[in-house]
Amino acid sequence: MTELRVNPTTCRGNGVCAQIAPELISLDKWGYPILGSLDSSNPRNVTLADDADVNAARKAATRCPQLALTVTDD
Repeated sequence: MTELRVNPTTCRGNGVCAQIAPELISLDKWGYPILGSLDSSNPRNVTLADDADVNAARKAATRCPQLALTVTDD
């Protein structure tokens, strides 16, 4: 299982991640990322379903200016 996680204390809300992976990441009204859906029990991490999602998540994580996103394989 692969997960995308955001560190909310590192994030500065610049929104680059949502531009790179809009299918995985949306922004709250302050510009901070929400992973998965708004009604998710934990909007700071999301399980990635397929290879396309994993690739998009890795791209967003590497391009985050604050390096606030991580992709983990369990």
